[in-house]
Amino acid sequence: AFGLRQNLEIAEGLLGRAVDRIGVTGGGARSQVWNQIKADVLQREIVTLDTSETAVLGAAMLAGNRRVRAR
Repeated sequence: AFGLRQNLEIAEGLLGRAVDRIGVTGGGARSQVWNQIKADVLQREIVTLDTSETAVLGAAMLAGNRRVRAR
């Protein structure tokens, strides 16, 4: 959880804005205790996502946010 917090702080610094909610998936996301630990350490809302294909979803999200620069 503290490693996640360190990564979150770095990401927020690079983004220049705060992240309000964290989406979680996978086996660990099924644990209410683990999600509460992450919420407590990160001081953010933890949201369990209802999708199983997270790799594809993440790629699509990154592609949708990509900024194209003219050369």
